[in-house]
Amino acid sequence: MSPSERAPGASLTFRTFPAWRAVQALGACSDMVAAAFGPFARKVMSLSALTALGQASFVIALPVLSRLYTPSDFGLFTIYLSIVNIGGPIVGLKFESALYAARTKQEAGITLALSILTITIMSGVAAVALFIFSRQLMGTLNPGAQWVAWYLPFGLLLAGMWSASSAWAVKSEAISTLGIARLVQPAAMTGMQLVAGLTVPASGVILIGAHLISHAAYSTFIFSRTITWSDLSMLVANRWRVVLRHAKAQSRFPLYVLPAQISFLAVSNLPPLLLSLFYGAEIAGYCGVAYRLVAAPLAVASLPLGAIFTSVISRLPHGTVVVPLARRVFLASLFFVAVPILLFGAAAPAFAPAVLGDRWLNTGQIIAAFALIGAAQSLAVPFMEVTSIFRSQALRFVIEFIPAVLVIGSILVGGLYGWLPLKTIWLMSVAGAGSSLVGLFVLWGRLPAMVEAAIRYRAAEEASRPPAEW
Repeated sequence: MSPSERAPGASLTFRTFPAWRAVQALGACSDMVAAAFGPFARKVMSLSALTALGQASFVIALPVLSRLYTPSDFGLFTIYLSIVNIGGPIVGLKFESALYAARTKQEAGITLALSILTITIMSGVAAVALFIFSRQLMGTLNPGAQWVAWYLPFGLLLAGMWSASSAWAVKSEAISTLGIARLVQPAAMTGMQLVAGLTVPASGVILIGAHLISHAAYSTFIFSRTITWSDLSMLVANRWRVVLRHAKAQSRFPLYVLPAQISFLAVSNLPPLLLSLFYGAEIAGYCGVAYRLVAAPLAVASLPLGAIFTSVISRLPHGTVVVPLARRVFLASLFFVAVPILLFGAAAPAFAPAVLGDRWLNTGQIIAAFALIGAAQSLAVPFMEVTSIFRSQALRFVIEFIPAVLVIGSILVGGLYGWLPLKTIWLMSVAGAGSSLVGLFVLWGRLPAMVEAAIRYRAAEEASRPPAEW
């Protein structure tokens, strides 16, 4: 299992595309930054460049998509995404996060088998529950949104596989494979949405179908590039008892990391759902497009920073490595992600109507509000898995739970008291951004102690058994 050895040969064809040459040019322009941050920066920039190209496909196509699909179409798509994005971690019980703490190849294989098995079983349970309670569920949904429910089991399964395959790629150090997948997935989804919207009557079904197909391709591509036939045989050979014992040993992940991850995702995914209950489906469409534009820098820079940072410190969990590298990651996030998001938000009310069309007049103001919470998340996202590596899952739960409560509470206050949608959104963004920053500073304050505790834990573990390499 050495994806780093297989990737160059497998990606020769890809290198011939103009997109790849553009990435190479972007890498040459970033040499000064790489010199300041070291080899770590080169990995981040490679992954960021590929992710940026993928996200750019949606931004470039947005003026066309916003004219092919109505705010209500995007509203239904956003409602579907909100449920799938929150439900994805639930079906996997966050066992994929245990991959980052795996010490050996065998332990990582058992963890991956546990994660895939859990995702499959939980998605099946969701499908059965949907079938049993279909009448009650359909009675609570708007008639226009009832068909969305039937896509949810497939969306939950693929969202879980997306998380598992991403964690496996990071643990395997298959950064080039992860970068290509993050280029192709959004580009393919956008392309399918464009082609279908131009050839058949546009609807929310098309948006959801493209999402499902592109996510299936994402996980399939990563696993095909990082798992050999011998690895697959090892995964299948794992006995039920071994997997169940491993699940019990990793129980802190579903107990603490799962609620923490749900809380984090609730901050960005629950608002469209709740706002649509008070203000209609169109507001969900406005919020969905606005947040996707604000979140694009997170996908381009913050997630790659987090992926490489997590990969490095999971292998070198020492204070002399973790703390200095964390400072550089924070500064990079501040100047290259958070500040541009705030500037973009300030300019959005002026250009959004002209770019998106008259039906999207309110989107610019919503982008300005979302920029606050987006900037705060950009600083926090790279450090999301630090607590998984250093076995401080309870701390992560507290840090993520408080912003979720404040964001949801702000929406409920605004909706129940009859505030205008924009006023409610601003209150939500200020509450979410402020609490996220407080949580980040708490994590930073505990970081040296977490590193020392992890070193002592590993020393005690190694004293009880011979050390093994990944």
